[in-house]
Amino acid sequence: MSAPGSPPTPIDLARDLHRLVDAWRNGQQRRASGGWWALAGFSFQTLAFLLRFFERVQRHEQSPGEVVRLEQISDILHTEGDALVLIQVKRTLSDGVLKKAVEEAYWIVDTCRRAAPALVDRLRFQILTRFDQTTKVVSDLTIAGVVPGGDPASWSTTLARFDKVAVTKEADSAERLRELLWSDGIEDVDGLINRCLGELLLSFYAAGEAPPPDVGWKLEELFRCAARLPGTVLSVSSFEMALEPSDRGVLTGQRPRLLHFKRGYFRERPRIFQPLQRAFGQWRARLSRRDALESAKIPVFWISGRSGDGKSVLLLQLLADALRDHQDTRVLMASPEELPAVLRGLHRRTDTTAADRALIAVDDLYEVGDRDRWHTEIAAATMRFQEPPLAIVTCGPDDQKHQFVRRCGEDFDVTTHRIASLDTEEQGEFLAWFRDRTGNAPDPSDLTTHNSLVVQFVFEMSQRQRIPEFARRFGQRLDYLGMRAAVGTILAVNALYMNAPASLLQDDVQRDALSALAADLHFILHDDAMAPGGVRLAHSHLAWLLFIEWVDGPLDLALGLARAWARELGRVLRVTLSGGRPELASEILSRLLATPRLRWSGADADERQADAHEFFVELYRNHLLDGRPATPLLARWLEIASRLGTTKLAPDPLSLAVEAMSTGSEHVTGAVAEWVWRLSETRPLPAQKALREAAGVFLLARADRPGFAAAVSHIRKSFDTEDARSLADAYLREHHRDLDAYRVFSAVLPHSGARSAHIGYAMTWLSANGDSLPAHEVARLLAEAARGRMDVTNLVSRWIEAHETEDRAGHVAATLVKTNRRNEKVITLSSRWLDAHGDARQAQLVALALLHARVLVPDTLVRVRAWLVQQQAGWTIVATKLAKLESAGTTDPAALPASSKPSSSLLARIRAGPMNEGLLRSLSARLSATRGSAREVLDALITTYPGNADVSRFVIDWVRRSAGERNFIEVIATLVSHNPANAEARAVAITYLADLAADPRILKIAVALLKSDPTDVETRDKLISALLEAKPGPEHTTALAALLKVGERAGLRQENLLDLASRYIATPDLRGREIVLVSAVDATAADPAWVNTLLSFLESPDRESARRFAFARLGAALVRHPASAARCCVACSPQWRVFAAIAYGLESKPDAARELLLLLRPQDVSQVLQAWMKNRAAAGVEDAVVDVLARAVLRGDPYRALIAAVRNSPTLRARIGARVGKEIRADIEGTTASGRAPRARRRVDPRRQG
Repeated sequence: MSAPGSPPTPIDLARDLHRLVDAWRNGQQRRASGGWWALAGFSFQTLAFLLRFFERVQRHEQSPGEVVRLEQISDILHTEGDALVLIQVKRTLSDGVLKKAVEEAYWIVDTCRRAAPALVDRLRFQILTRFDQTTKVVSDLTIAGVVPGGDPASWSTTLARFDKVAVTKEADSAERLRELLWSDGIEDVDGLINRCLGELLLSFYAAGEAPPPDVGWKLEELFRCAARLPGTVLSVSSFEMALEPSDRGVLTGQRPRLLHFKRGYFRERPRIFQPLQRAFGQWRARLSRRDALESAKIPVFWISGRSGDGKSVLLLQLLADALRDHQDTRVLMASPEELPAVLRGLHRRTDTTAADRALIAVDDLYEVGDRDRWHTEIAAATMRFQEPPLAIVTCGPDDQKHQFVRRCGEDFDVTTHRIASLDTEEQGEFLAWFRDRTGNAPDPSDLTTHNSLVVQFVFEMSQRQRIPEFARRFGQRLDYLGMRAAVGTILAVNALYMNAPASLLQDDVQRDALSALAADLHFILHDDAMAPGGVRLAHSHLAWLLFIEWVDGPLDLALGLARAWARELGRVLRVTLSGGRPELASEILSRLLATPRLRWSGADADERQADAHEFFVELYRNHLLDGRPATPLLARWLEIASRLGTTKLAPDPLSLAVEAMSTGSEHVTGAVAEWVWRLSETRPLPAQKALREAAGVFLLARADRPGFAAAVSHIRKSFDTEDARSLADAYLREHHRDLDAYRVFSAVLPHSGARSAHIGYAMTWLSANGDSLPAHEVARLLAEAARGRMDVTNLVSRWIEAHETEDRAGHVAATLVKTNRRNEKVITLSSRWLDAHGDARQAQLVALALLHARVLVPDTLVRVRAWLVQQQAGWTIVATKLAKLESAGTTDPAALPASSKPSSSLLARIRAGPMNEGLLRSLSARLSATRGSAREVLDALITTYPGNADVSRFVIDWVRRSAGERNFIEVIATLVSHNPANAEARAVAITYLADLAADPRILKIAVALLKSDPTDVETRDKLISALLEAKPGPEHTTALAALLKVGERAGLRQENLLDLASRYIATPDLRGREIVLVSAVDATAADPAWVNTLLSFLESPDRESARRFAFARLGAALVRHPASAARCCVACSPQWRVFAAIAYGLESKPDAARELLLLLRPQDVSQVLQAWMKNRAAAGVEDAVVDVLARAVLRGDPYRALIAAVRNSPTLRARIGARVGKEIRADIEGTTASGRAPRARRRVDPRRQG
């Protein structure tokens, strides 16, 4: 103990601090675990010690005990004189974080005044940060804003304990310590630091001024036992070249590895890499924008392209480039199977945030074995993220990307960059590189040069022969070894990007023979096909090409290929099922449904694709065990049956599924019942009712099984019918307390009234499961459905109060305010949440909701404005709404936050007007501050005041000052489009046409000029010349579409334009071809030949993203031209696409149905109405059909078709039957007096009516 009046010793400080810690843990239990101020000695000096300690331990320079002795850690609590400096280290400091830090400091002081008063005057608070984004200082904060109702004496002491400069930038030791631990893969970096600091504090308290050396061993044990993230942490040194003169190898099919990169096995491809590099840089820049930070989805950058075009190599090259440019980037490379564990680990980290994301690199993200299990683990991990602290960069073929987006789109935000295919010029570059690298010079005539892939081209260079010749010789070698059959089966599985189970090899002799081939042919041997081992040829595309060469089928290769592949995979399914691996068999079927190796129609015929219908019929027949499909595969086979349409599988899987459900087999999943329900749509009415009843009984009898609630939810969401509603109601009556019931609530609550029984069920569920992860979604849906019911409002309010510290409560609070705009308690509760969580991604929703409640709480505008000014990025929607609500002249744009986007108040002022010189002066001053988004401001100005001479002059002056800036070309195009008569604007635009060939973006200006004046021959000719001479690109497709629209008005012959369109459509891998196709369909009044071309183009799996846009345009064209629509129903394939497109078009133009129904064939009428009903345009169908039937002008066959279509739809039958006359109603119900079939109604002379 030190003498009175003397400076305290380290042990005095430690004892006082220990008393404070005990009081803190007892009195502030909620805060003790968080440790904002790290009471266990979180000082800068302590961090510096830990940094040196772990660096030396990692280098094995001294033992841990020796490091502690050398560092003299007894001095680390003497920070400055007799003061104890408690330092908060935060990578990014915002106003919200500053407020929380000061609040934490207040409670430390308040606790210290009661538990360790001698320590109060020695405390000092500092904040270390790397990125300071605050607009306030500590002295700007008030007790009412930080700790309402707090002790004034403790508050004044807290402010006095802060340094005059409370925030210090560059927490060097803390940042370097974090980087060191990150590089070692530590899962919870801050958790490890806090545990080490606590160990140091305890050592002081126990040992006084001479802490024992064993504290070093304890720190080392904490470090050694800390959980690690799976995968490999990458740094610049990971990519340092390690060339060996004797190693002149190239990669010829294996999966690319870091070792291959370091040894120079990859060729650099600047023409391919530079666009990828730009796209990746733009994606990373977008991640820091507010709209990206507020998203709960995990950002994904996906390098897409054809299988075997070098995407994995480009991924490694991209990571190396990113680390060279930004060495502080945190990059972890993991396998797809490791990703769920990585997500769980990063969720527990506090040193990585959405504003400072770690990059997770995953090669072939969706190449996982058991996808169902993987989806479950991914969903569980992502559900915990509010602001994901990571982003993923990956690669994979187009079909895998589409499957991933379809299954995981709710959790991941995917940005795609599709790489260009290997062309003739790059093939020459590869040949030169291969010659320099290996000393060998392959003869180009021995290589496949047409439509070749990188992996195929490099493989043929290394083998000095084409795939067919290699396959013939390789097959002879396998015949000699007796291995051809086994390897053929392995290739059949490898073609699906899967490993073949090792059990396909009959004995150790075959395994040894295959191992002997591995050195030559790069087979990779594993023990378990789902882990993810098994047997796999190096690249799936090579496996498919080899398999094709070995098929001895009929002249129709597609048919022979289908049967051969089905028989091989049938054998695999039998082996996996008999070996107790149904999940592997199910995954094979799942991948077959999406693989581009199968062709579902005659369109886009490719001899390297197998006929899907023939394939599945043969596979189904070959995989049967005892004449029946395996029960665990029933759901997959039902899904396949739905895709096959009229092609039937024998025995019928639907009948077998109903039989299996009736027996109650434990292997029958909820998905089976769901598919039975879906397939009932294709059956006649009596069978439909029986199938749905069987599925419903099965689901309700076993509703507590995993996945059954999800099946009920999917059925209710997909079918707005009485039987689907009854199924959901029956489930909730018995199981509304079950945790899984939240899935059904998500389907029924959006359609429930305030007095519905569903509300009571959901209230019971929320009371029982309020702490579960999906509780916030049920609470939000409940508040929205109840619309102000007091008991619901009170329950949801209590839930928000119990979970107020969670970001997810924000969405619930916003919904509650919207439905309770006159409830002062609700508004106060939500305002309190906004004050405490201003940085949360859901704060914008709460602020917007509060603005709508402004009548009741007059200071709402002031509170929202104060919140908005504190934010460092502009919340555009809130700012715009605020500017509209505030009275004229009270909005000060300069007071609103700066943003990479234009200030919302600025846009609001433009739209509010009036246009005058003062507004233009204000805009001129502000444009320099929003230079990156000048286009948005100027576009708003041009479109709000089209034809205004002052606006045109203002924009033209900006263009002349800012030529060359980002988006200036788009501004010119917008100006010309909205000012077609302005000669000066046109003159400025025309000056840029000279650079048309050099900069394809200028095509936008040319298109705007031609649209505003189709008679401008000079612009037209320049545009045509550019389209004819340039290599087609995305900008050219948009320009060509514009020309097709202008057409003859510009003096152009349609056949010439269509020839040019055909040339663009034939260009492989050209983005935007669907734009040209739909424009050609419009220009030709939906000519069946062009419609067929469009449908064939869209059949490819990699064009799924273009389908919605294309079908909307196609449907509109078909509805505008009913005669063409009738011809297309006959001449175009697949027909169901035509029917769906017509139905799509009728949604926006239901009046066209009257004319269209008269022109279609009877069977086509029925198909269109069924497609229309699936699109849920029931009201439009009803009006059109009632009108046509009541007019009684149809010929016999169309009338019967209409009656049959109405009869087959329960919804139409019920609604239309109530609106038509007795005779028609009898035809619909099939109850005509004579019992005859519905007859044609005779034409009635209107003059004789009445």
